Amino acid sequence: MRTFTITEVDDRLVEDCNCGGIPVLAGPTPSRLQQIRVDVQRTDTVRYVRTAGSTPGKPDSVAITGVVTLLDMSAGDNYGNGPVVVQSEISWDFGFYNYLPIQQVVANQVLPDTAAHVLPSLRVGGITYGPVIQLSNSAVMAANLPPRTKPIRRLYYAKGVGVVAFLEGGTLWYRLP
Repeated sequence: MRTFTITEVDDRLVEDCNCGGIPVLAGPTPSRLQQIRVDVQRTDTVRYVRTAGSTPGKPDSVAITGVVTLLDMSAGDNYGNGPVVVQSEISWDFGFYNYLPIQQVVANQVLPDTAAHVLPSLRVGGITYGPVIQLSNSAVMAANLPPRTKPIRRLYYAKGVGVVAFLEGGTLWYRLP
């Protein structure tokens, strides 16, 4: 069983100047846009990170028990040029990272990236979630995994619930009811 504790949810409104990053005296009215960040800490076991002296023959590592940002979501106004866009990034357990295409899914748009798919539903642990965004790990993260880590290949995200499952190595982990 894997356990995670949410350590912080930072949900705030920020002002964006609508001026292309250049302050102006009599410019457009600032936009108030929402930003959300969710931080979690894995609490069931210890994770490891490479030390400066690590080599393939001697994979020294030290325990890392810190907090990681799971979800970082914000609205941006394209510097006043066009509609507001939602930008979301998701990380999971020191080895998974990708963009979460929430705006495209809500707008029912075709996803341009082959790493993300929308599943009409997903049944895990006796519960059916739907729709669910299935994300594959980014190539950069998969190539640079911390020691003693099996690659997290896929992550499943459901609206209103968050991460409902992930595929690590050949094992599917899922959220308990």
